[in-house]
Amino acid sequence: MTCLSFKGFNQSVWNALWILALPSVAVFLFAFFSLKKGFYYFFDPKHNSSPNLQLERGEFGPHSQRYNDLARLLIALSAGIIASLVNMLANEKDPPSRILNAIAATAPIIVGFFGLSMAMLILFMSLQAFWYEEYCHSPNHNTYVRWKYALCTSLGWTGLLAFAVGVIWFAQNLF
Repeated sequence: MTCLSFKGFNQSVWNALWILALPSVAVFLFAFFSLKKGFYYFFDPKHNSSPNLQLERGEFGPHSQRYNDLARLLIALSAGIIASLVNMLANEKDPPSRILNAIAATAPIIVGFFGLSMAMLILFMSLQAFWYEEYCHSPNHNTYVRWKYALCTSLGWTGLLAFAVGVIWFAQNLF
């Protein structure tokens, strides 16, 4: 038995949610309190009149593209891993090998990690795009308030963490 394997704990997709709940809330609270009450976040530095940012007048588009490319890569990898797991388990032959037994024992929680990663990253990309459009069409560019910033940040980082924990959990329980 490995350090990440608890009898019965690997048997539910929902256990992945319990593992990721605390880090997700911690990231949300950290991001939320990083901005002062009543403040908002500028997507584009060109809208900020702070003298510290005079040389950094830019657009959010290139940054958003990098964030979305990474999220899309993790979504594709997560979907591929889930599909491979389902395929391995669906095409199981008798008698199953030791590795196939290990995969079958931990598949629910691993599918939970990768499924949550996909869901959080899709929400991250969707909300970021929606709120950026709202921000761009606002006359004062003050619509991206701290709870939106915290939620978007939390979804992105927790989606990345869910992917990493899924890979580690899978590897730990296989070998």
